[in-house]
Amino acid sequence: MLITDVEPSVIARALHGVAVAFEYPDGPLQEAAVAAPEAAEPIDPDTAGALRDLLRFRGETSEEEAQEIYSRLFDLQPVCTLHLGYHLFGEAYQRGALLSGLAVEMRKAGIATRGELPDYLPAVLELLAALPDGEDREMLVDGLLLPALTRMNEAMRESENPWARVLRSLPGFLAPLGGGHPLPPPERLTDIDLEVQADA
Repeated sequence: MLITDVEPSVIARALHGVAVAFEYPDGPLQEAAVAAPEAAEPIDPDTAGALRDLLRFRGETSEEEAQEIYSRLFDLQPVCTLHLGYHLFGEAYQRGALLSGLAVEMRKAGIATRGELPDYLPAVLELLAALPDGEDREMLVDGLLLPALTRMNEAMRESENPWARVLRSLPGFLAPLGGGHPLPPPERLTDIDLEVQADA
């Protein structure tokens, strides 16, 4: 199925569900996350399957254990942070410009970052869900999301963490929403170790 055949409301629901699935697991699964696999199915079956696996993991795992596994992957290893700008620019000034631009767009769209910086993956996915089809959406996908995910997935290519599996599937899910010309990630500005424990 072509992305043009998918209702915009279904795309928005899928993006919102993926965003919620990447929030810190400090409560019961939200309905949006539970509905995400079905909404993602017509866009990318691989992402839908990875989301189902994540939901199954959440259903079979205590909240405390899920929090530990989530934090071990995203909070304790800088190469796996969910802050997309870090993967592209480190702490260089370009990231500041990105954060400033994203903050403006998120205010316009009424998106709350809930104490996170504006390049936090769930917030960026919420912004993408709020944007109409067009140049702004394509720029967000091709210029930020896909290049940053390339970097993240380099770091997590061996990880069996259920969130890592969803991340590895996301380029296939997001690419149809872009313009077809994703930018390559810029040269690394910091020398950071890309090795991530496979069981992280």
